[in-house]
Order: sequence, then C-alpha cells, then structure tokens
Amino acid sequence: MVTYVIFNGDEGLIAAYIIIKAIGRNYSNFPNSGKIKTISGVKTDLGLWRFLPEDLESSVIYSLDLALTKNIKYVEKILSKGNLIVYIDHHNPGNNIPTNKNFKFFLPKSSGYNTSTQSNELAGNNFDLWAMVGAAGDNKKKIFNEISIRNNLDKIQKKILWRFGKFINSHSFKPKQGLGSVDILNDILYYNDPFEFINKSNKYGELAREYIYDFKYVRSLRKMIYKDKEVVIVEFPIGPESQRMFATFAYIIQRHNKNKVVFCLFPIKLDNRGILYEISIRAEKNADKFAKEFGGGGRSEAAGANYFLKKGEDVRSLVAKINMVVKNVKYT
Repeated sequence: MVTYVIFNGDEGLIAAYIIIKAIGRNYSNFPNSGKIKTISGVKTDLGLWRFLPEDLESSVIYSLDLALTKNIKYVEKILSKGNLIVYIDHHNPGNNIPTNKNFKFFLPKSSGYNTSTQSNELAGNNFDLWAMVGAAGDNKKKIFNEISIRNNLDKIQKKILWRFGKFINSHSFKPKQGLGSVDILNDILYYNDPFEFINKSNKYGELAREYIYDFKYVRSLRKMIYKDKEVVIVEFPIGPESQRMFATFAYIIQRHNKNKVVFCLFPIKLDNRGILYEISIRAEKNADKFAKEFGGGGRSEAAGANYFLKKGEDVRSLVAKINMVVKNVKYT
C-alpha cells in the first residue's frame, strides 16, 4: 500500500513538507498506509488528482492546496474504493463536499490562513518557521506576523523567510529544470528548518538568482494599460520570466493601489487565431467572483482565469469586459 501526497507547487509544497515530516514522526492524527509517493505540478494546475492510479485501493491520500471543485469527480471515484482522503485546502470548495466518513476535509477558519498554516496547526504548530514560508508565498501577512511573534523572530529573520516564500511562489508558475516542486520538496526534506536550508542548500541560491533576474527583467517591460478609481490593468511581456513573476507583481501593484481590483494580463500563447491571456486578479474581496466571470476561480483575495482574445479584436475589448465584470460583481 501507498500514501500519496498530492500538492500544489506553490505553498502546497510547504504543506507537503509538514505532512511528510508529521507522518515520519508518527503523529497520531496523520494516517499513513505505507511508502510515500508525491504528485505535483505547476501552480496553475489545480486538477492534479487525474494523475492518481485508477485502481488505487486501501490507501491514504493527502490533497494539499488543490481546489476541490477541480478534482471532485476523481475524489468521489477514489472514495468509492475504500481509500482514506485527507483534504486540506483554502480555495472555495463549492457545494459538493463529500459526506463519506473516509473524507477528512480541513478548511482554514478564515481567509487569513492557507494550506500550510492549516497543516501546521494540525501538526501542533511544530513547523512554525516552515508555515511562515508558506504564508509568505500567499501574501498572508497577518498569520505570518503572528507566528513570527510566537517565535521571537527579528526583522532580518522575517525578511529572509518572506523572500523564501516569494521565491517558491514565483518559480511554481514555470519552474526551470531541476527546480520543480518535487525537486525542491525532496531537497528541503533533508533540513529541519528553513534557515538551515537557506544556509546549506544550493537550490536556495538557484531560486534566489532566478527570482532576482526575472524581477528586474519583467519590471522593465510591464506596462499599465488602464487605471481608474476601481480597476488597474497591467499587461506583461510574453515569456517564462513573466509567467513566473506576474503574480508577484500583482501583489505589489495592489499594495500601491488599495481599494482597487488589480488585473494582470500575461499572454501565454500567440498564434494566427489570436492571443490566449492568463489573468491574475488581486482584490480585497471577491477576486474569485471576478475570476468566475471569465471561467476561472480561486479565493476571495487572489484568483485567476484564462481569456482568449480573437485575432482582430483589440485589447480594449478585454478592458471593457473587465470593467463590466467588476461593476456587475460589486453592485449586485
């Protein structure tokens, strides 16, 4: 028998570390059915349950930072074969939550938490420093600061952990070879705390160098294409650097445009039919509702979607649709 740990490549990676370590320490509330296998992918792929073996039986599956709505048909199929599922997430779960006794669902008590901080609480807060890294990746400042106070961290230590979380977050969108989420997880499992990893692992240096290069490159080429009292829309250049950084810049832009909804447009693909945009949305609330209007999803403060702009259409038509969506969601 096998224990599967399926995780999102962003802060789900930190949650996976916490879960695997807790299993290794035989924590009573972390069931285990045998050898641990991991499944992950890029940050935007929330439907990773499709990679589980279809004939899986009598196993334990941990699902971390993956929207239930994207995996429910696989979850129900796996449950029907006597498997135990521990589902820890902070996205909108939708209305179809399994009632099977073998489905253990953990949703944070507020939007200020995420999967890694929830996993840390389940593990008795014994992985506080790692939870801070996960919180930083999702921009969860309140819980990040609360944990730092609990551990008497100084400003420099907090800054180091915050940056580490941002390095993981940005790279999870389009990882370079050898820096995928499973690669990083396999490396950090050798270390007891993030400071030890930062000081001793070559992978941390690689993540830091790539982040700094990407940040400078994208900052020089991004452009604001629209701004009013409610909305800010920024377009990014095509390329892997933007794919890794546009969500990071979405948080930065929102920080300088409080009370506004931020839309960051990243062109994933250009061909003779048009342009496929990936959209990253940041807002004080309702980001998931804005994304839903474009066929996407997420959580209240951060969400995303894809949008295809047909050949011959001007980007202004997308700007007009964004404005309409914001007004409709805000005032209905």
